[in-house]
Amino acid sequence: MKPGAIFKLILGIVLIVLGGFIAVRPLWKPHSTVTQSRLLDVAFAAVFLLRGVMNVRRAVRAPRTAIARGD
Repeated sequence: MKPGAIFKLILGIVLIVLGGFIAVRPLWKPHSTVTQSRLLDVAFAAVFLLRGVMNVRRAVRAPRTAIARGD
């Protein structure tokens, strides 16, 4: 695994954890938000989770080389 892929994997995991934290925080503090509004919290959680999943998928996916394609 290349150093760039390792960095994407770590960044993706951090984004997923951060998005998950923002998403589940209202369960134990119902009347507080991380940002100024609940809608903004939902938007940030969705963006962080989506970007984190994209980073993890790209990092785990094997690079396509000429040998793997059979060229």
